[in-house]
Amino acid sequence: MATKDKHPDRSKLYEALAGNRSSIENHLKNCPACRAEWQLLKFLHPTGTPIVPETPSEPHLGKLETIPVLKSDRRRRTSIAGKIASDSWSGLSPVQVRDAARGLERRLRLKAGHIELEIVAERELAEWKFSARVYIDGEPSGGFALKVGRKVLTPEFRNCFYWSSERPPRTVRLLSTSEEIAFNAITWPGN
Repeated sequence: MATKDKHPDRSKLYEALAGNRSSIENHLKNCPACRAEWQLLKFLHPTGTPIVPETPSEPHLGKLETIPVLKSDRRRRTSIAGKIASDSWSGLSPVQVRDAARGLERRLRLKAGHIELEIVAERELAEWKFSARVYIDGEPSGGFALKVGRKVLTPEFRNCFYWSSERPPRTVRLLSTSEEIAFNAITWPGN
């Protein structure tokens, strides 16, 4: 039972909304703060059943992680130059790439310190389709936005980025609240 010294918790207030008001009646008469909270709960939950918010889906959580990145001051970011760590096209001539059939895939692993960006590019009939994912010390990571050309992309399912373009990018920038990692001069033989 609630007394003047002890305020009822939220579950007791919900019980009172459901019809068992007698257990906290005296406290509500004497405590304006609890009475105001009880009246607010009564207004918001007339049945006495609390609304349990739904857990955001994984794609939404990834987008929520990037809000600080998108709102951060870009002038305060440290600029870092990244490099190509591995390329599935290394060793292929421009002629081999140019003459390849639709569906040709390229895997790039771009690296800057302990941060890696893996890009998978697939040539379609009139465009390229891309997917990318960020790794820190070999583990998938969120909290980044990706800038490709003028597009700023936020992560989707499992912190992956997806986009398509008529031409493959020559520069990709990985953005966090504190860093901007530029992967410049990416060549696309045969294009």
